[in-house]
Amino acid sequence: DPGGKDHGQPPHHGNQGENLGAVGDLFDRYPNFYVDMSYALIPLGLQPHTCRKHFIKYQDRIMFGTDGLPESDRYFMHYRWLETDDDYFECGTGAWPDRICGLNLPVDVLEKIYYRNARRIIPPN
Repeated sequence: DPGGKDHGQPPHHGNQGENLGAVGDLFDRYPNFYVDMSYALIPLGLQPHTCRKHFIKYQDRIMFGTDGLPESDRYFMHYRWLETDDDYFECGTGAWPDRICGLNLPVDVLEKIYYRNARRIIPPN
């Protein structure tokens, strides 16, 4: 149990998107600890340089995810955040400061986050 509690840590970036050092410690301590990035877009997007390094270092343990209904605008915002180096753009959530910066992740890292990691750990039907 990576959280030291009976229920463990939620997958939404370990429920600590604002503290990537703590999430990195969990990755380092628990080889079967995985996270998705849903519900953590704003705290992650507010620290683009640290977040980019974190996503590259732990690229085999992070999976794509969003909270909410599958809407094209929501996906476009996530793709823009992960795939571009755009500065200070609207993330459209209406919560927290609502401007974030892009991570410009390498293609091989994006492939792992978007689908390869999930395919590796979730058994097929």
